[in-house]
Order: sequence, then C-alpha cells, then structure tokens
Amino acid sequence: MGELRQSYRHFAPVLARHGYRVVTVDIRGHGDSDAAFSAYDDVALATDLLALIDEWGAPAVIVGNSMGAGAAVIAAADEPGKVHGLALIGPFVRNPPGGRAQARMLRLLLTKPWGPRAFMWYYPKWMPGIRPADFAAHTALVRENLQRPGHWAAFVQTTRTTHEPAER
Repeated sequence: MGELRQSYRHFAPVLARHGYRVVTVDIRGHGDSDAAFSAYDDVALATDLLALIDEWGAPAVIVGNSMGAGAAVIAAADEPGKVHGLALIGPFVRNPPGGRAQARMLRLLLTKPWGPRAFMWYYPKWMPGIRPADFAAHTALVRENLQRPGHWAAFVQTTRTTHEPAER
C-alpha cells in the first residue's frame, strides 16, 4: 500500500534476463490504477491478480509485498491451478495485533491534512541501509501518486482492510 509497481524496477529486469516473463501491477487506487473502486481489500486485489493471470497465461508465480502478499495467498487458495508459487515479501497475511485503540490511532494519523505528510515521513524507513541511486526520484513518484484525485482516499481504504480471508 502506498507503493507503485515501479518498486520492482530493479528486480524485474533481473528476472527477465533469466527468461521469466514479468508483469507488475499497481494495486487499486495506486499508480496508474483508477481510484473509483468500491473495494480496496485483499480479496479485491486477489481477483485482480487472477484476472491478470488469465490475461497473460497461467500458471504464474506471484510476488506479493505487504497486503499484496495476502492477496497472493487468497489467489493461490482460490485458483491453485493458476498459481505455481508464491514469494511473499513483508507479508500481511494475518491481522496484526493491537486491537481497536491502535486502529483508531492509525486512522487519526492518516487523516488529512497531516496524513500524507506523516506517511511520506515514515516512507524512507521502509528501506533502511543502502538505497538505490534513484530512491529520491522514486519517492517523489510515490508522493505525486498520493496527490492524484482519489488516491489518498484509496490508500486510506487499503489500511482498513482485514487480512482474515488470507489467514483462513
């Protein structure tokens, strides 16, 4: 959530050089995706992934990051013949502990006008250590994406999803 398909800009070419066909996707309301959906949860993203696999051909290995990992798990469970394997990065496949108080704090933190600034303050902490040379340019793309009409609201909706379907 909050990321773009360009996150794989360094990884995808390596896989392609080794003979893999690589398809990257912006989740709903992020990047080039519309922000006019009724659902922004793991199940909706799993449906999108399976549609993409139908378009490009099965079976596929799904690389899922964060909530994309939960969606990958659901896609594999729903259509095992279409998913050859999973690579789960920083996976959210279960609801994190914390309860209602933590959920309320997150909602407050993500409220405009400070929500986008709070997210962008935290964003560099996702990549500690040595960063790619184009990290500042990519961070600017992420910031610009969140300013597109409807994209901040879509981002907030992704933070409110439950990972219970993936856990099941």
